[in-house]
Amino acid sequence: LPLSSLETNSNGCCAGGGSSDDNGGDGGDEGPGFRTEGASAQSEQWNQWPPEQLAALIRSQIPRFRNRPYLPDTHALSRALEAGLPVQLRGDFCWSLCFEAPFIQTLAYEGFLPICCELGGGSGLYVLLPKLHVQRCVLLDWTQLHLSRKVFRRCSRYRLTVSRALSKVLAGCIKQHGESWIYPPMRAVFKEMSLLTSRCVRPRLDRSSACAPLLVSFELWEISANGSLDSLVAGEFGAAVGASYTSFSGFRTVDGSGTIQMALTAQLLQQAGFEWWDMGQEHDYKLSMGAELISRASFLHRFRELRSKPNGIAAYLDEQGEPFAAQPPAAPCAPRQQLHGCPQNRS
Repeated sequence: LPLSSLETNSNGCCAGGGSSDDNGGDGGDEGPGFRTEGASAQSEQWNQWPPEQLAALIRSQIPRFRNRPYLPDTHALSRALEAGLPVQLRGDFCWSLCFEAPFIQTLAYEGFLPICCELGGGSGLYVLLPKLHVQRCVLLDWTQLHLSRKVFRRCSRYRLTVSRALSKVLAGCIKQHGESWIYPPMRAVFKEMSLLTSRCVRPRLDRSSACAPLLVSFELWEISANGSLDSLVAGEFGAAVGASYTSFSGFRTVDGSGTIQMALTAQLLQQAGFEWWDMGQEHDYKLSMGAELISRASFLHRFRELRSKPNGIAAYLDEQGEPFAAQPPAAPCAPRQQLHGCPQNRS
């Protein structure tokens, strides 16, 4: 079956990472308990192919995939890392046909962003593109966060919740940016990972297993006159790995709400014990907030230190708990590169 017609869009996905791109342990072995819709990622036409034959077909007919490391499963990823993959990787991407939750969790634990593309328009053939940036955009320290006091004054009309409305956040991202890279197999595995967060963390609401990769979403709600949550106006989702949080994508529906969501998210992350905010792909608005570009080697060195530290995100996962409200900034904003207005695509 020729794939030459699929080549034109085989790298047409958003690079992912950051809160608005377009915008314990390593996850273990794959097991039958995790096989859901996400595991059968392809449409019926492609699902009939054994993964290795399909991978060979893609390599034979789409040249760019011949030069990227192929990672069929968690074991192959582990072997590649032991062989020095981060040093040897040319460019940002590997590729895979595995859309199972333990594999995605392991990617997050190793610092990858799980990007997805569809080969050709409407083909139903999806490829996972684990991304390890040559340069990563990271808010290295909370003291570097630059937001105007005007932003925090506006926060009084809003509240933030954690992992209460992932489906709505995913829908909001797709409505604002298009599917981009959040294709059906990614949505399925993200929802599965969200259920794992609910089953494994919410019942305890403590810090045990707080280093394991967790998929979390942050939802910004406008509050009504009586103080109840009214409408969802912005949100994002990403991976919490120890004391590191990585943004995947985000959206907004009201002018200014993207900035407010990021301001409240930053405060909550800090209070929950996260030590930095990994924003992934470079964007001007991220740099204006105080993020910096660091090399892959520097990112991984610090990330591997942080992933072994616990976080306190479980305390904010109680669906019966009070939504998070903004706290007044402790000190005036730093004068350099203050954020005036709202971030691009999210304001």
